[in-house]
Formats: sequence, structure tokens, C-alpha cells
Amino acid sequence: MRRVYLIWAFRLILRSALWRFAGAFGLVWWLTFHVSFSQVWLNVPKHAWRGPAYTFSAFWGTEHITQLLCLGFLALASWLFFDSLRLFSAFYRRVFA
Repeated sequence: MRRVYLIWAFRLILRSALWRFAGAFGLVWWLTFHVSFSQVWLNVPKHAWRGPAYTFSAFWGTEHITQLLCLGFLALASWLFFDSLRLFSAFYRRVFA
């Protein structure tokens, strides 16, 4: 019976999470055309001590498409995370309860 639950959970996760993961990956791939991530990571240690206000102002100073892509990625990633938590908790309750 555990195999049935495992297959049920795998199908449910694959069906719902695959499209969100593909969307998040597509947004990050599109973002690489607008942002040089190697330069961003080189600048992080220089400005990390300035705090979140500097990070917010640096984000606010980027192009609008970059802001939309970053916010879209954060929205899809958080949706995927919370949906995965919901699915795993339902699976855990069914199998181990």
C-alpha cells in the first residue's frame, strides 16, 4: 500500500510542481540576458555591510524588466515551496498516520 501512496504523491508533485519549476527556471534564464550574475556576486561583499536599504535601492535602480523577472521568480518559487509543503504534509499524514 505504501507503493500506491508513493506513486500517488509522485504523480501529484510532478503534475503540479513541474510547470512551476519550469516557469521559475525560464524566468531565471531570461534574467541572465539582463543581469550579469558574476558581477553581482563580486559586488556583494563590498556592499553587504550597508544593509537592506542599500539592497532595496539597488534593486529599485534596475530596469523594470529585471524587477518584474525577479518578482516573478520570487512569486513562483514561494508558490512552489508552500505547495510542496502542503503536498508533503498531506502525503506524510496519509502514509505514517
